[in-house]
Amino acid sequence: MRRKLCPSIILFLLSAIPAQLVSAEVSLFDGQSLKGWKGKTDLWSVKDGAIVGSTRPNGASSNTFLIHEKPFEDFVLTLEFKLLGGNSGVQFRSSQVEKPEDHAVAGYQADMGEGWYGSLYDERRRGMLAESNKEWTSRFQKKDDWNRYEIHAIGNRITLRLNGLTTAEYVEKDDSVARKGIIALQLHGGEPMEVHFRNIRIAEKEKKKLLYVTTAAGFAHSSRPLSRDVVKKLGRDSGEFEAVATDTTELIHPQGLEGLDAVMFYTTGGKDAFPLSPANRDALIAWVKSGKAFIGVHSATDTYADWEPYWEMIGGSFDGHPWNAGDPAIGIDVEDPSHPAAIAVPGGWKIQDEIYQLKNWSRDKVHVILSMNDASAGKGSRKDKDYAIAWCKNHEKGKVFYTSLGHREDVWTNPVYQEHLLGGILWTLGAAPGDATPGLAKPSNEFTNLFDGKTLSDWTPNDRDKAQWEVIEGGFVTGKGDQGHLFSPKEYANFHYKAEVNINDKGNSGMYFRARKGRQWPEGYEAQVNSTYENDPVKTGSLYGIKKVFEQLVPPDTWFTQEVIAYGDLIIIKVNGKVTAREVVPNKWARGRFAFQHHDPTCKVQYRNVMVRELPSLDQKKTASAR
Repeated sequence: MRRKLCPSIILFLLSAIPAQLVSAEVSLFDGQSLKGWKGKTDLWSVKDGAIVGSTRPNGASSNTFLIHEKPFEDFVLTLEFKLLGGNSGVQFRSSQVEKPEDHAVAGYQADMGEGWYGSLYDERRRGMLAESNKEWTSRFQKKDDWNRYEIHAIGNRITLRLNGLTTAEYVEKDDSVARKGIIALQLHGGEPMEVHFRNIRIAEKEKKKLLYVTTAAGFAHSSRPLSRDVVKKLGRDSGEFEAVATDTTELIHPQGLEGLDAVMFYTTGGKDAFPLSPANRDALIAWVKSGKAFIGVHSATDTYADWEPYWEMIGGSFDGHPWNAGDPAIGIDVEDPSHPAAIAVPGGWKIQDEIYQLKNWSRDKVHVILSMNDASAGKGSRKDKDYAIAWCKNHEKGKVFYTSLGHREDVWTNPVYQEHLLGGILWTLGAAPGDATPGLAKPSNEFTNLFDGKTLSDWTPNDRDKAQWEVIEGGFVTGKGDQGHLFSPKEYANFHYKAEVNINDKGNSGMYFRARKGRQWPEGYEAQVNSTYENDPVKTGSLYGIKKVFEQLVPPDTWFTQEVIAYGDLIIIKVNGKVTAREVVPNKWARGRFAFQHHDPTCKVQYRNVMVRELPSLDQKKTASAR
């Protein structure tokens, strides 16, 4: 059976890795000597605090490299370079080939040279893997001067940045390609050339340890062997954790738990059947409470349904499955779209699986992430008709995530499910931010259109604005004239907000949120709208002043969708479905209005299908009875 992953979403989920999960930077070059490096001594030297490679005056017959002695696996590598003619590059996760004295290398290369800056090349293997946008990259590179490369190689994801611009993103789909290898600096064969390198620094990624247990002391799910492969691959491809997958519980004891960061159950069985001694099951609960992570999948709630400390930890117990694995697909409501376990779940998602009904469960005690759509809930017997699908919770100092999905093999190979599960794991490990406030009422699953397509429906300009706003044929909202902003009639705190936008060439605009009127510019947050405005390099998809996006994600004079999810102090921006910003911000502006910006007389911006879905207030816990 083919194991599928959706690499683009996994890339989005892992775009912001907390600093505490990466080791401190170390220098690979002492600024004075080639200690730790090996290469042809007649071609490489140190001058003025930089490594200098030169084939002048005669050139070289073939590519040759200065090779660092230590291999690296998951890391962020930064360096400065100055290329004086010719072509060069930085090898990573590479291997030495041919004769040792040739100093020849094969593997990934962050390319450099006219027309190749910012591209990802595969030296002596597959050639070009991810070509940069030459026209756009040229705006950021500095000819015959110092430039800065960032090389992010985490799991199967590689990202290159040149002077702050993301120039290449690549997900390795071939599991046979090495994830660990040497770093090397290139001198290209052919015409004479010279290249300088300095400030070469690396921070290695520290992986967490996860124990995945699939012990069946009750019903034995046939998808367990497949699930072990999937979880191990999720860990390896994400670069965030190393999974030990086992059908036994022999590592769950005080000494075995000491070396772990997370335990994950896809298990069945009560106290009399599940093979843990009373002392070891107590040790597991205490270990989680001390600040560790626990993840439960599907039948994990059919484990220890007769033992209160366990169901208090995981959040509930199995109480039958009115929705069988062979029933039609059920609809899923996303209650917290900001949570990493929900970012990849599309609105209106439906899935065919065995869906649990739960006892010993209360919305008051968990933070619901996904729940069953009311239209699918008719078969259940809960009086409140409240059927959670996935949730998270704090258990004293520990973190717990549970998803009831995972009975069927095709669920485990479903890319959306894999992304959902990975997001939950990352949250428990502290590798992705998300809220865990319990007791929130279920929000509406419907979006409201903020314009009727005919009028401005009580939207108002800033008091001193000179811009004029109007609704034109087709329901577009547009501004003209001088600078100004158009504000929504009411304020919003937590929400999922989206609009279709079209900005002209050289135009500049923005989608403000949690904003209030100011003397000229609003106070609040701004999701930037800018494809080609020349006086500001911060482009569409940026959280202005907080997370800068420099690459051009959409061309001018083209309709695109920009979304903003604001949930407490977590803000997420998406452009055409791609996560471009995912930031925990100082909650300076917790509530405010939406506002559209008309930047200047040359701007021509249009907005349509402006939609919002309000989410619960996190400072007011509401019981399920308040739904």
